[in-house]
Amino acid sequence: RNTTAAGCVALTIHTYSSSLHYISSIRMASAPQNDMFKQNHQSCFSFLNVFDSNQLPKTGMIATATPDPQLSSAAVHIQHQRQQNHERNEMKETEEFLAAELNKLSFQERSKALEDVHCVADDDQETPEMIQQSLAEFDHFVQTSANRMYDIAVNQNRSYVEDADFRLKFLRANMFDARRSVHQMMNFLQQKAEYFGMDKIARDIAGSDLSGEEIELMRSGFFQILPQQDRSGRVILYHSFSRLPIHCKSVENIIGVMYHILFNLTISIPEVQKKGVVMIYYDESRGRNDLSLPGFDFFSRTKKFGDTLPIQISSLHLCLHSSPGTLALHNRMLQFLLNAVPQSARTRARLHYGSDIERQYHLRGYGIPLDTFPVDNFGNARAETQNTWSNWCLESVSSTTAREQQAVNENAAMVTPIPGGIWETDILLGRGRLVQNHPGNVRFRKFLDDHMEEFESLARNQRRRACVRYTNELVANGARFLKEKGSDVWVVCDFEEAVGKVLQFYRTRRRRMKEEGNIM
Repeated sequence: RNTTAAGCVALTIHTYSSSLHYISSIRMASAPQNDMFKQNHQSCFSFLNVFDSNQLPKTGMIATATPDPQLSSAAVHIQHQRQQNHERNEMKETEEFLAAELNKLSFQERSKALEDVHCVADDDQETPEMIQQSLAEFDHFVQTSANRMYDIAVNQNRSYVEDADFRLKFLRANMFDARRSVHQMMNFLQQKAEYFGMDKIARDIAGSDLSGEEIELMRSGFFQILPQQDRSGRVILYHSFSRLPIHCKSVENIIGVMYHILFNLTISIPEVQKKGVVMIYYDESRGRNDLSLPGFDFFSRTKKFGDTLPIQISSLHLCLHSSPGTLALHNRMLQFLLNAVPQSARTRARLHYGSDIERQYHLRGYGIPLDTFPVDNFGNARAETQNTWSNWCLESVSSTTAREQQAVNENAAMVTPIPGGIWETDILLGRGRLVQNHPGNVRFRKFLDDHMEEFESLARNQRRRACVRYTNELVANGARFLKEKGSDVWVVCDFEEAVGKVLQFYRTRRRRMKEEGNIM
């Protein structure tokens, strides 16, 4: 019996070097005392059984290391096998989907994907000649596919959209495919206009653009940058729905936070653009009743926005708790999520499910350090890591605010008198019959009246964001908000003044409706 056990231990050490310390402790403990060896034999039996070639990617090992002492080794094996089968059945669709995606790759593509996941890939080499040629191709496709949003960005701040560093972000994210890079940049500008306002498409979003609610949401750590990098020196991004504050689940707020973390703090680093990032989704819930996943609207909108961000996902780890019912819920969510990310990310995705200690053990095998991981082996949030992230968020908001303030001031100084006079589509700010009867103002009032019912149905804290959206839609349809500077000199007012005009309209309209008794 001792000879057989020693052979099992030796085989395990040879095949699974990462488990060397665990096996060695069993072997050394069993050598001096045969009774102690018998006591540990059941544990060793279950441990070796986990590493069957068909089970390795789908199970953990730590939970089986201390079986119920009342059970025989065969009973422990049967119990563990049932758990494995249950987990495999709940995640069958996702497992098969990922396997099918990997089988679509050529041998070289599959090797590259595996090297990226296991932190052994070589960095792609860039030459000055390659960069210059790619930028020239990028400029060519811009000239042939420029749209109205790009033209607006050029008028606001030409240096922003023509900056070589800005364009390189998209080229590197798309493996220097100029056509795809230009298409992504155009969509990026469109999404910025939709979520942050037309006046901000030609500059980065500063910390001062974030609301107090968005800063609080960022500090919660639902989406954060880990303090340590992986074995290849790549930045690690951590995401957990469990950390979303109950009162901070607005899609717009979440997208604002994700933009700040990804574009301002992550993608701005050249090494990140070249190496990509490691993304970890980690379920911190304690069961089905504790698990709260966003709805379809959240995933569809964040997917649409995320597609426009120039970032490579070099490795994607989905760490799920295997408590009853949670895997089945995640299986449906992952089907949508994995279809939303690029194929390169799907083929670099790995599933890990089990207890916290099991999932973190697997992550360590992929070169991810756990010393400052947001959650410890028992599933408890690490206060020190959370405090470090929270403080760093405040510092990053302050630094980006200072860095962008100069650009904001430069854009504000670009206001010039309107050439060619006032257009019929323009919306005039001011008082008097001329302003009220101007065709653009008449259309403006009708447009807002058509949205009055929607506006009234919103909560008070959502109405300003709705006014921002209405303003963006008016500007996108060709309207300009003008104010008079001196005698017969009209200039384009800034975006906040335009939003104020919309808010003023609804305040006035609500006051009149109250006077008429149409609303309470």
